[in-house]
Amino acid sequence: MFVDLVGLEERSEGTPEFTIQEYDIERDGKKYKSLYKLFMQSADEYDFAIEHLGGLDIFNQLTSAKWFSEGYRAHRGIAAWREDMRARDESLAKKAILLAVRDGDINAAKKLFDVSKKTNTTRGRFVKDEAKKEAAKMAEDKDFLKGAASRLDNVINIMD
Repeated sequence: MFVDLVGLEERSEGTPEFTIQEYDIERDGKKYKSLYKLFMQSADEYDFAIEHLGGLDIFNQLTSAKWFSEGYRAHRGIAAWREDMRARDESLAKKAILLAVRDGDINAAKKLFDVSKKTNTTRGRFVKDEAKKEAAKMAEDKDFLKGAASRLDNVINIMD
């Protein structure tokens, strides 16, 4: 499914169509569409799943995969995509409210004021769960790198 994962165990069988990069790429003369860009161009997850993956079942399988849900290499994880989509929707809503304010809509002006008050709040310290998740991800990355180094040593020993 993803050109970035060719040769890895997580790769599904078949010819890759997409990249996990946040931009389209070209490799060996073939263009691969960014699944992230397609996700962000969709109205919501349902629209994305139906339009680009052929159904919710495939999307659910994909999001249940650990590497896709938590992130891998250039892919930041589905939670980051969802946060980006939420920010995009918030921005589009704010633009629509601004247009209504310019047209003299007093209720829209009040709404814009309320929204600006909410976005001016700052966030405090890391939540314990977030810190635990970050520590677990760092440990997993460390294990992955140790395994890769070990495999590389084995290849070098074979070549000697």
